[in-house]
Amino acid sequence: MDKRLSNRKKRVPNFRLREAREQRGLAHKDVADFIGLPDSHTVGRWERGESFPQPHYRQKLTHLFGKSAEELGLVKARFDEHTQQPEAPPEPSESRQTPEYIWKIPHPFSSFIGREQDIVTVSSLLKRSSVHLLTLLGPGGVGKTRLSIQIANTMREHFIGGVCFVSLASIGDPMLVLPTIAQAFGMQESGSQSIIEQIKSVLRDTSFLLVLDNFEQVVTAAPLVEELLTACPGLKVLVTSRT
Repeated sequence: MDKRLSNRKKRVPNFRLREAREQRGLAHKDVADFIGLPDSHTVGRWERGESFPQPHYRQKLTHLFGKSAEELGLVKARFDEHTQQPEAPPEPSESRQTPEYIWKIPHPFSSFIGREQDIVTVSSLLKRSSVHLLTLLGPGGVGKTRLSIQIANTMREHFIGGVCFVSLASIGDPMLVLPTIAQAFGMQESGSQSIIEQIKSVLRDTSFLLVLDNFEQVVTAAPLVEELLTACPGLKVLVTSRT
């Protein structure tokens, strides 16, 4: 028998990994970027059963998708040549709603040098389970916005649900804060749910970083942010403000 044909028969496609990626709305390149993989084609080879991720990447994948190695089909025995035929992917459950990964951060037009320690300090605080709201205070022009963008980029792998930067610079009415967040999420209006309930439905069951820039202009909207934090245990909010 031709050796190449024999090798193809031994392949066991990883349906679980593919399903987890598709549920998040991620392309192979997105997954590769999130886990620090140089070649995005490798993700496709993992899904087709042509190769198997090293322990470092297996750990990254479980963190990204919030699933165990077994749930992602990352148990080495599945790829052994004696493994039986791969199981079919489970039927999707109508009751299980998995929001797509949200990644909306402005692209910086300049390099960022000299505030590495600030990035490390703030990132470490945001990783603490006891910290859900963190505010960067300072006068205008000191670089709070640029720092928050860099922190968001640095922490993209830490939040399974995503990271979103929302500028409030052009808003003076606190009642516009939630519609602005919903717009950043790409939400459509729904007559059956309020805006805050729609936002909660996206953030409730995942880990997410929401950056609210220039919050001093809408500070009376703080109770709305507090309501989101109460309803969504995996939500972290990074605020920049002059006061």
